[in-house]
Parts: sequence; structure tokens; C-alpha cells
Amino acid sequence: MYVKLVDDVHFNFKITDNCKEYNIGSGEGKLYLSNDGVILSDGKSWYSMPVKGINNIDKVEGSRPGLQFQIPGLSVLVRGHQKSHLWALRHFLLPFLSD
Repeated sequence: MYVKLVDDVHFNFKITDNCKEYNIGSGEGKLYLSNDGVILSDGKSWYSMPVKGINNIDKVEGSRPGLQFQIPGLSVLVRGHQKSHLWALRHFLLPFLSD
């Protein structure tokens, strides 16, 4: 399995239910690109988001740039240190996203 470190990040997971979002977890860790998806790890747990499951990925501006992933029923916000790495990841993933 191919895995490439993208950035050190802070991440938040939110569940979307009836147009409301509920925070279900957050952490500090690392964001990786694998040969079939995106992986987040806080050093203890690993969270895999297959590219086929991601239906939206947006850039987030601000003092800590980031990416917002949308998968059915779940929103993932990732804020990192390397804006260029995060936005290059977005650009790389866009052609593979599901509708």
C-alpha cells in the first residue's frame, strides 16, 4: 500500500442530520494520501475515507488553511500548516470524486 504524508493537521468530524451538524470527534494528527483514499490519524486511531465515498472537497481559507470533505452523512474539516500541499491534494482528488 502506498501512503504519502500530506500535512500535520487538526481535524473535526461532524454528522449531518436534518440540516443540523453534530460534532462527533476531533483531534490532532497527520493527513495521508493512500493509493485509494485519504487517511487521518491521531497516532492511536486511523480514519480512512475512500475516494469513491467523497462527494465534495472544498478549500477553507483563514489563518490555518484547510479542506472540507463531504461524504454521505459526514462532514470532515481538516486544517493544516501547508496550504499548498492541502490544495494540491484537493486538485489531485477532484477528478475522482463521486457525484
